[in-house]
Parts: sequence; C-alpha cells; structure tokens
Amino acid sequence: MKKKTFLNILELIIIITGVIFIFKVQFSNSTIFGADGYLHIRMAEFIKKYGLYYKFHWTRYSVFFNNFSDKDFLFHILLIPLTYFRNIFWGAKLASAIFYSFLLMVVYFFLKRYSKKEFTFLFLIMFFFSYKFITALSRPRPFPLVIIITITSIYLLIQKRYVLASILTYIYSLTHVSFPYMIGYALLIELVRFFHNKEISLRNLGGISSGVLCGFFFHPYFPNNLLIFYLNGLLVPFYAAKTGVLELGAEFFPLHSREFLLSYPFFTLGMFFILGTLLFKNTKTSLTTKSLFAITIIYYLGSFLSQRYLIHGWPVFILFFSSYNKDLFKEGSKKTEKIFAGSLLIVLMLFSLTQFPELKKRIKYTELRNKHYENMAYFMKRYFPKGALVFHSNWSDSQYFIGLNPDNDYFVTLDPVYMYYYDKDKYRLYRELSFGKTSDPYFILKNVFKAYYGYVGKDYFMGLVNQIKKDKRFEIIKEDRWGILFKLKNS
Repeated sequence: MKKKTFLNILELIIIITGVIFIFKVQFSNSTIFGADGYLHIRMAEFIKKYGLYYKFHWTRYSVFFNNFSDKDFLFHILLIPLTYFRNIFWGAKLASAIFYSFLLMVVYFFLKRYSKKEFTFLFLIMFFFSYKFITALSRPRPFPLVIIITITSIYLLIQKRYVLASILTYIYSLTHVSFPYMIGYALLIELVRFFHNKEISLRNLGGISSGVLCGFFFHPYFPNNLLIFYLNGLLVPFYAAKTGVLELGAEFFPLHSREFLLSYPFFTLGMFFILGTLLFKNTKTSLTTKSLFAITIIYYLGSFLSQRYLIHGWPVFILFFSSYNKDLFKEGSKKTEKIFAGSLLIVLMLFSLTQFPELKKRIKYTELRNKHYENMAYFMKRYFPKGALVFHSNWSDSQYFIGLNPDNDYFVTLDPVYMYYYDKDKYRLYRELSFGKTSDPYFILKNVFKAYYGYVGKDYFMGLVNQIKKDKRFEIIKEDRWGILFKLKNS
C-alpha cells in the first residue's frame, strides 16, 4: 500500500472515530450539556410558532421585554427542523453533535491545506485533547458555527477573497454578537502581510468593514440589535474587567493556571516546542503561519481575561501549530519527522490518561445537575399557575426554566446585563434578595417584584433558603439537595 493511501485511510478512520466519539459523548448524558441549550431549542420553537417578531414576555425585568433582539438568530433558524422531534431537547442534543461533527470536518479541510501530510492525523487527534473544549462544544450553543465562520474567514482573508469574506462576516452577524471581531482579524492579517511582503489588501479591509456595517444595519431585529450589541459587546467585557458590578458566568473569567494546563495541555506544550525550535533553527514561516500565529496570540492573551477565548482559539491554535510544523519540516530529514511524529503520539497517549477520565466526571456532574433543573421545571409546569411570574435566585436558572417550562415568566435570562440596564435599582435589590441580605424577602417578592412563586438554589444562596425556612409566610413545596421551590402564603 502506498504511503499516501495509507495516510488517507488513517485520516478517514480518525474522522469516523471522531464523529462516533462526538455522538457518544453527547448521548452518554441523558440531559442537555449546560443551561443555554434548553433555552436555544425553545427559542427556535418560538420562531416556528410565532414568527420572527413576538413579545418576549418570559423575562419581565429585562430589556428583552420591550426591546427583544435574537442575538443568536441564525443558530435558532438552523435549530427549527430539530424542534419537530417529539422531544425537542433530544433534537437539541442531535443538533449539537451534528454541528460539532461539521466543525471537525472543516478543521480537517483546512488541515489538509495547512499541515504536512505525514502529520495531519496527529493534529486531528489533538483536536480532541481538551475536556473543556469537548464539553463546551457539546452544549447546544452557536460556538461551532462561530468557529467555522472564523477559521474559514481567516483562510479567505489570507487568500484575499474579500467578497466571500464579506458575505461570511454578514452571516456571522446573524449568528453571534462577536462578529465585529472580524475587523480585528482583517487588520492583523494585513499587518502580517505588510511585514511579510510589504503589501496590504485594502479590499480585504473594505470587504470586512462592509460586512460588519451590513450586520449592524441590515439585521432582522434592527434597531434593537444595536442595543444588544452595546450591552453584550461593550458593557459585558467592561464589567467583566471591573469586578463587583455584575455576576457574570464563569466563562467570562480566566481559568486558574493548573486548570488551564490540565484542560488545554497542548496550548502550552505547543508554544514551548515552537520557542525551542526557533532557538535552534531559523525557520522561514509562511504568510499563513504568521497570520494564524497573530490571531492565536490574541486568543491566548484574551484567555487571561476570559476562558471563552480558549474555546474559540483552540482550533485556530491547532491550525497554526500544523502550519508551523509544515514550515519547520519543509527541508527536514525523514528521520527527524518520524521522531517528531512518534514523540507527539506518545505525548498524546500520556495525556489521554488525564483528559478522558476528567471528561467522564464532567459528564456525570452535568447529568446530575441538569436532572435537578428538569425535575424542578416539570413540577412548576404541573403546579404553578400559567403566566405566573417565578423568582429565580441565579439569573442563569431561567435558561433552564424558559426552555423546560415556558408556561411561566421569569426575571431575566442569558445575561444579567439585560436586567441591570433595564433597572439598576431592581437588579441590585434582586441580588441582595437572592443572597439573603434583605430583612424581609416576603415583602420584596410580593410588593416590589410581584412574584408569588420562586426557586432558590442551594449552591450560593443558602442565606435566602434559611430565611424562607424560618418565615411562616413561605411554603416550601418541593426540595432536594440542590434547591427549593416555594410559594408565598396568603397571596
């Protein structure tokens, strides 16, 4: 068998195994991964039932109530066919596995262009060596679509195919609020191009800029989309840096050093390898390698502020690392290539001993946690009056509850900034109430928020749980190890 044929078969085996692995991970958990997927599939169903424009009454104290804009619009459109399943949450899981598998195919497509043929299979395997990335991509969220658009756009910009890059930028704007990042990618690539061969493609910059402008002003939810971009794209990063204002999700904060090294080991090992080889060999790198490096560094530096940058940056790093090694071994001996390939394969095998047991733990924890939310939401659906406003101690609880029980309304969802901007005083009171820092929670719930039913989690909010248990004006109607459901008596 010829070497090329053997490598092609090996790559095909890894791709098939990878897709099977993605589906196995997804369906080894009987629940959805994370919280947002419950809401996303339900929002897809809302579009199917009500059309593009409907009153988002499910968040009473949020900008969504009067100025709704679907920031993940295209993702929800793509989810609509999956809402025809009898169990829409099974459809969400299937969609997540399909999008993740499609990302694998796209990464493989670019590895075939960027990587040395002998190493492609190794970088395909490396794609799966981050349990954080695997769990993040297993959530029904627009991450796979955003990453696909990003790495495809980088390729198009390097090739100066500005028309397609502009179209992709507009598509990006319909998928996620981070689409203006495309201007940054274009500027970086043109800066690299200038230092590489003293050339700048103004058409690239113009194409991306026009795509971004179209994304702002030719959006189905214009002008509300401008407000949502202002809140998510500008205020949230500002408040993430200025701690103590909003309780943002964990993904908006960096990983601890140990967790970073364990969850993305090849990010660090790869960088050390590159630095080591540069000390001993003057490697002539291509425009592609330099461009991917520039964008990888931005993601790496961004990870010191938010771990989300690692999710977006991991596939870009793999493409950069593969392209660098293609340049490095362009004139190397076959013996050196074999040593590198063998060493990398051994390291991959060693790290599999840490990555996959940790992944198994995460899957088990997710299932236990989400089963709790499912049980609570289905209890609400059976026993709470339709249309009743339900208090929830954590702003992110509503991602579960709107998805699982759309018969009731809640305070805010997806991001606390939506309530903070809507009414700062109410938001502050809401957080004080949740943490058990008010003297009369019954009065506040009844007279300020008009919420006669509620859910309180026990992880961070035992202060409020204890207040409710001591106050005879409350009735706890369901309780487990994770949280309680309550109602106000005489209301």
